[in-house]
Formats: sequence, C-alpha cells, structure tokens
Amino acid sequence: MADKRLVDEVLAQPDYTSIARTVEKQRSFDPPNIHASGHFGIGGILGTMGNAAESPGDPLFYLHHGNIDRIFWEWQQKDLETRLNQVGGPITPFDYSGKNVTLDFTINIGLLAGNATLKDLLNTEGGTLCYTY
Repeated sequence: MADKRLVDEVLAQPDYTSIARTVEKQRSFDPPNIHASGHFGIGGILGTMGNAAESPGDPLFYLHHGNIDRIFWEWQQKDLETRLNQVGGPITPFDYSGKNVTLDFTINIGLLAGNATLKDLLNTEGGTLCYTY
C-alpha cells in the first residue's frame, strides 16, 4: 500500500495533468511518489521492479499498477462527469515539451482487445472496460 500522505496528495489534485505529474514526479525516491516508490521500494534500484524493461515480468508489477489504477479511479469519482473527459501529458514519457495526448489518442491494448481511445478507457464501466473498485 502506498504512503497515505502521498495518496492524499494525488487525490487532492484538481485536474488530470496535475495528478499525472504528482503520481510520477520523477523516476527516483526523491521526492517520493506513488509510482516510482512501488517500483524501487519493492525491487530496489538494481532489482527487476526497478528496471523499466523487466518490471512487467515481475508478478508484483500488476499488484502495484492495479493499486495506482484504483487510486486514479478514486480521484475520478470526486468529479466523475468532468474527469471522464480529462487527459493530458506527453505522448513520450517525461517529455513535457513534446506533443500531448488527447481523448482521441489511440492505445493498442493487444491482440485480445485491439485498439481503444483514451476516452474509451477512462470509464472503467464503459463499453471497452467492465470493472469497478
């Protein structure tokens, strides 16, 4: 479970771009954030979870990212009508000077699910996804 203070900081953000930057901050422990802390706190800097290319091979990766998703879902519930229509941030991770994603941005979910737009994926109870917390 993520540090409650860090979770509260994420949940207090007013918009999508702010929450995305707060979840990430930077790829290290300093300052702590709920994303990197899960990767580096579980696997260490030299462990599987601390390696971007290898971390999806660790079963803990999915528990960690499931929790990040749950926290994002809690944030959405505070103003669902607005937050189902908010996205932002860079297409290339951490490149805040580059091109940003939009609601029409296409995500390839894989062979079993095909492509979906971010707008489709923001609603976990919509036609593409079917889950709630």
